[in-house]
Amino acid sequence: MDLLIAASAEADRPVLLAPDLRSPQFITDLARFMARVLAPEREVSIEFTEPRPGDKELEKLWSPDETALAATAPGILSIRSHLKIGAAFDRELDALERATRARDLPSALACLRSLVPDFTPSAALLALARRSTSRVAP
Repeated sequence: MDLLIAASAEADRPVLLAPDLRSPQFITDLARFMARVLAPEREVSIEFTEPRPGDKELEKLWSPDETALAATAPGILSIRSHLKIGAAFDRELDALERATRARDLPSALACLRSLVPDFTPSAALLALARRSTSRVAP
């Protein structure tokens, strides 16, 4: 909660922020923490399964084209990015929302690629987008 409050006071302009994680964080640790906090009276079991296509072993909070700099608040990094921020970002998000509401997968993927240039959809998602385009085409 402290990081959230510090981040909200970090900048007077749109800025990308990320937690300053000094070492890898494991999803099982997060799951155990959430179970302890959200259901302290229950024993919550964690079940491990095989990775599915598209599952990641590592999640990066910024791309190689971006730079992480120490922010003024401890525990927070300011990400210097080439991505759109502000009004242009809001317009792209609106376009993405319209595409998803219309269930227009090719347009939604185009919006995502515009918002996050290094986004790479899975082969399955691209095949699904091609199928949805061919059904609409005469």
